Amino acid sequence: METTGTRVLIAGIVRNRRWLTLGSAMYGAHQICEALVPVVIGVIIDRAVATGDVGALVLWIAVLAVLFVVLSLMWRFGARLLTAAEAGEGCTLRVEVAGKILQPRGIRTDLRSGELLTISSSDADNASYLLDYIPRIVASLTATTVCAVTLLMINVPLGLGVVLGTPLVLVVLQLSAPLITRRIQHQQETAG
Repeated sequence: METTGTRVLIAGIVRNRRWLTLGSAMYGAHQICEALVPVVIGVIIDRAVATGDVGALVLWIAVLAVLFVVLSLMWRFGARLLTAAEAGEGCTLRVEVAGKILQPRGIRTDLRSGELLTISSSDADNASYLLDYIPRIVASLTATTVCAVTLLMINVPLGLGVVLGTPLVLVVLQLSAPLITRRIQHQQETAG
């Protein structure tokens, strides 16, 4: 059976599913905490500062402190898990490729073994970077969802404006990016 790039990537995901799941959950929790920081600050202002209630101020500052502790720990341990998974996958891929290259039948190529090992080592690292993208996507989607729900709960017209306006702005930016790139390139060439 021929090994394709897609199969290599899927095998890496399956091999590291436990770490990806835990790391993605921790990154998602980190983003939830990040999104809740301004909400808690708003609650502190509304319930403690505006009312002059010292007890409420102490309580909500403690809540904010706990939020920051959870935020920090989720990022730290999520990053540790995912970095270990990424490094482990890169090592596994390098070992697999080296084993294939060093077999008596080897691989049919015009490259020498040393060149092939160097290229495959770089490719193994690049393939293992996929394990970093998955949790980042999960965390981004989590943060976007929490922010959208929070805004809709605070103010429906504002929330709808952001929820509907953000994709529109992204489409406009995507369409205008080539024009902006050409203009900047032209300015740099003129300056050069």
